Amino acid sequence: MKNNWKLYKQKYEDIINQLLANRGVDISARENYLSPSFEENFDDPKNLPDFKIFIERIKNAVKNNEVVGIFADYDADGIPGAAFLKKVLDQIGLKSNIHIPSREEGYGLSRYGIDKLISKGCTLIITVDLGIRNNEEIEYCNGLNVDVIVTDHHIPGEKIPKALAVINPKINTRNAEHFNLSGAGVVFILAYGMMNEFPNITLSFLKWNLDLVAISTISDVVPLTGENRIIAKYGLIVLGKTKNIGIKYLIEKAKINKLDISVYDVGFLISPRINAPGRISSPEDSYELLITSDLERAEALAEKLDLENNNRQKMMDKLIEDAMIFIENESLDKDKIIVLAGNWQKGILGPCASRIAEKYTRPVILFSCIGDEMTGSARSYS
Repeated sequence: MKNNWKLYKQKYEDIINQLLANRGVDISARENYLSPSFEENFDDPKNLPDFKIFIERIKNAVKNNEVVGIFADYDADGIPGAAFLKKVLDQIGLKSNIHIPSREEGYGLSRYGIDKLISKGCTLIITVDLGIRNNEEIEYCNGLNVDVIVTDHHIPGEKIPKALAVINPKINTRNAEHFNLSGAGVVFILAYGMMNEFPNITLSFLKWNLDLVAISTISDVVPLTGENRIIAKYGLIVLGKTKNIGIKYLIEKAKINKLDISVYDVGFLISPRINAPGRISSPEDSYELLITSDLERAEALAEKLDLENNNRQKMMDKLIEDAMIFIENESLDKDKIIVLAGNWQKGILGPCASRIAEKYTRPVILFSCIGDEMTGSARSYS
């Protein structure tokens, strides 16, 4: 594969300024970039769409002692984001129930998951890292008089769902700082804005739960600039001395040096373990690990996630090995697009397609064949 090198003209004598300029960083923001402040550098949460509606609805939920449903994505952004939201709701005295869909159920809101939350008494559903394109499912909730607050960061479709509040910085924001937030990052900024209304949401509480938000932010590979940089910087510090027992055991199982946790450790050691159950079994195991206060349960779940991550790696290695043999035997690498199908686990198609695409510098589509149904995942190469 060819490397495309880009050489920049020298603009500054100062090497740090030059390196920052090469990365598209405004030199006037040098200090904020190199030494971001947790207390000073977050943008006003009120700049998020529907922020005021969110605050008023949460206040009413507390007043009426409602039960809140959390409907989250099954990846390492949505799961820690849901765990963080759960802790926020606990902190202000709101009961909550969780639904994280399996990959068989599919991405996004579903009637099955909505009905499950309603059956548990939920009168308000808050999404994490999904919902921006679930117009029909939100209309279904509206018909049942169940309010939905969408928190998401994905690109909206042509029609914005008619939820009570749709909080997505890619819809309309008065400040570009929020634009690149992860799904959990959006929830964090909402919680940051709750401090003025809920005394139990303090800077100390937010800081000590940055480990969850940093995992989401780094795992989702959003740009580590602006607010994401603050979350990542301070989140890595918190990870090193985390009070979250599930994360402690996860760090131990991954053999990470807690005195020097890096972005690499989060992206390549912690994130895959959180993702693994959602790819091959139940994503709710990862969620439970991040919220449990039971030491024995946390240790057992961390062990389970570690084993499932090893199984996932073996399954991926086998799929890629089989695919490469077929590609080379059939000279598929000569085609413009490589298309393969097999009796493979659906949850590993995406990352396998990425690795095959990078090796052969071709877009790749992998299909899993189960009975008469085929489920596919497509990836291109960088």
